[in-house]
Amino acid sequence: MDSVRGRARLTPSGATGRTGTVITSPSAVRWRSRLGLRRVGLTGARVLSSRTGDRDGDVALTLALPDRSTAVLRVSGPDAAAVERGLTGVALPTAVDQPVTDVRVPRSWGAIGAVALGGLWMLAVGCLFLTGYWTTVTVTGGAGDGFCDIVWEDPAGQPRRGESDCYDEPAGSRFEVRVSGWPAAGEPTLVETYVGIGLVVGLPPFLLGSGRLLQLARRRRQELHDGTSTALHARGEEVADERTVRALDRERRWAWLVTGVGALGVGLVLTVMIVEIEADADLRAVGVTTVGTVVEVEPDTGIDAGSASVRFTVDGVTRARDVTLGGYADDYVAGDVVDVVYDPVAPDRFIIDDALYGPTWTGWLLIPSLLLAVAAPFGVARVLRVGRARRHLACTGKVPPRRDSGADGVTGLLDW
Repeated sequence: MDSVRGRARLTPSGATGRTGTVITSPSAVRWRSRLGLRRVGLTGARVLSSRTGDRDGDVALTLALPDRSTAVLRVSGPDAAAVERGLTGVALPTAVDQPVTDVRVPRSWGAIGAVALGGLWMLAVGCLFLTGYWTTVTVTGGAGDGFCDIVWEDPAGQPRRGESDCYDEPAGSRFEVRVSGWPAAGEPTLVETYVGIGLVVGLPPFLLGSGRLLQLARRRRQELHDGTSTALHARGEEVADERTVRALDRERRWAWLVTGVGALGVGLVLTVMIVEIEADADLRAVGVTTVGTVVEVEPDTGIDAGSASVRFTVDGVTRARDVTLGGYADDYVAGDVVDVVYDPVAPDRFIIDDALYGPTWTGWLLIPSLLLAVAAPFGVARVLRVGRARRHLACTGKVPPRRDSGADGVTGLLDW
């Protein structure tokens, strides 16, 4: 019998029907959706009944599928005859001779690639840092956009001129930078820029890939511990009944909720960073620079953001004022002499040296935002796992249970 293709609508028991194509060949009968995203094997099904449908020429075949469920396949008359011929003589398998689906642990190439990509990026940034040298540069100018024109001397004593990222220090200011080495030598850069470029770009794929590799390794160890292969576990697959479908729907909603919470945290962190950078730039644009003395320092802790009390003179009046410094507070002790940039209209609005100024509320918002942002990669991973489980369920009508799975095969589903 030659292969026959025809338009068909498949309606599983208790589910909504979908239109696709039924393909009948000498070795198999299968149905797939229009876009090919869902495939259902019909080989081994028995025709329970055949009747003419509401539309002229269409035939509704009621099938008993190999997974013990039923479905209605609506096809044209000639295609219905071909499907019935293709299924003739194929008995419904028993529980003992049910074909085994070899559900293997997914390949780890994607995770290895993510680890390699993130690791190579951080290695490249680290190479730039480690093969470079420290130097103190002098600011000669700048456009106030976070970059300064600078001059410095290399280890051989030769004068150099270039541009470096900075905090818009005025001309004549001096600060320390790390001049990059191989493979892009001669670029003066602040230390925090190296850290930011290396971690922000390289760390996320490295952590996600490492987490995935650990998860796959744990699953392989579990299989060895059980003393049996994943193929043998497939003999215990549970039919995808309504409880499984509902459980998958719940897991999908939770996965998207976790992803949304993480995305909200990431958005808040970015918002805080943008607000602080803009506020710092505005203050330095209109601020007046003077000299002050650190009176007291409150170190930065996990609960309380670091701060300092600084004494400086405004319009002939000298008094101490408090400023939130966050992590910058750890760089100061009482008695340090610092440069103070303050707003002449509101002197309580000030910052010292190259610390980043930000409104007080940003410090309180940053910590919970970071905690929320941590949920983002876990939520994305959860969404991907649920999606794979749903696709497997749509194609086979089953989900692979773990050793501790419940009667509906849902417990531990997210490990799939």
